[in-house]
Amino acid sequence: MCVQDCDTSIGNPACSEDLNPSDQVFDTALECCQQKLSWLAEDSCADASVAGSREDAPATNQWYPDYAELRRCVKDCAVDPAEPSCAGKIDTVGKTMYDDEIDCCAKSFGWYDSTLCEAISLTGVTNTNRWYHPYTGDTDACVQDCEVDSSSPTCGGQPSDLGIKTFDTPGDCCDEKLSWAADCLFKSENGPDAQNPGSGKWYASNELGRCVKDCNDSSDDECGGLSEGSWNTLFDTSAECCDPSKNTRFSGQNAAETCKCQGLDPDDAVACPAGQGDGRWYKSAVTSGPSRCVTNCPTSSGDPCGGVAADWVTQFFDSAEACCNTPEFQQLNSLVGCVLGA
Repeated sequence: MCVQDCDTSIGNPACSEDLNPSDQVFDTALECCQQKLSWLAEDSCADASVAGSREDAPATNQWYPDYAELRRCVKDCAVDPAEPSCAGKIDTVGKTMYDDEIDCCAKSFGWYDSTLCEAISLTGVTNTNRWYHPYTGDTDACVQDCEVDSSSPTCGGQPSDLGIKTFDTPGDCCDEKLSWAADCLFKSENGPDAQNPGSGKWYASNELGRCVKDCNDSSDDECGGLSEGSWNTLFDTSAECCDPSKNTRFSGQNAAETCKCQGLDPDDAVACPAGQGDGRWYKSAVTSGPSRCVTNCPTSSGDPCGGVAADWVTQFFDSAEACCNTPEFQQLNSLVGCVLGA
């Protein structure tokens, strides 16, 4: 410490009468600490010097790392039940002190999640109620940092590795850590062992090539299992899901294909009236050979039906003659050469 050149009888604890002619003097205790005791924390040194001893120096209300069991930052202040961050007044001379728990955590516990460190530092408890993915077994859900023996099935205890990132909500945890798990949010909110019944909405199944219901009921033929992650758009009805104008997955499909998408028989005129076509003529799209004019009806009905027109077909004609009498078919000399099956 630094001492003050004054009469010890005046009751000032900083006073000393041992000044030598060769001693350097300063106007303040802080200046003395800065010049002569620079390896010590200057504020702590100055406070102890003015108080006359380290024990009598006032608490600094600054933060420092506590490497005990809790592994958190604590504050240099008198223990107070209403202030769980206070660890009692300590000898701060020689200690690195910080202005707040954020700086203390970043500098002293940079190897684990800063948000977790800050929460433990402020509350003084190991469980923060934040959410994290435990990375154990095949768990595809996030759990909450709370006692596992509590009544809540979401509790997974404190993270085993304090470097695990924690989140404010289970949704944030699922989005960042388990975006591929369709029922992550459900299992996180209801417990990892909970069975997700699904939303009951509809989505396009890449495996089946049609729309199925987002559910887990094996007795329901419309169930296709849970939707495969956030990239699957959900629709309220199968009709909306299969509608090419609403679901780009089925762009270009015709009315019969739309019926198949909904699980309907396109040859059933009652169940799928649109799948029968309207009998008008249109230019067929072929992969080889010349195009032909065909009628808008299922190929199962025979020639000249070319299938129910796809969604991208926009030009229709009332007769074969009108369809064939277009610039594309002008080089054909007869109706027979233009009409499929003629």
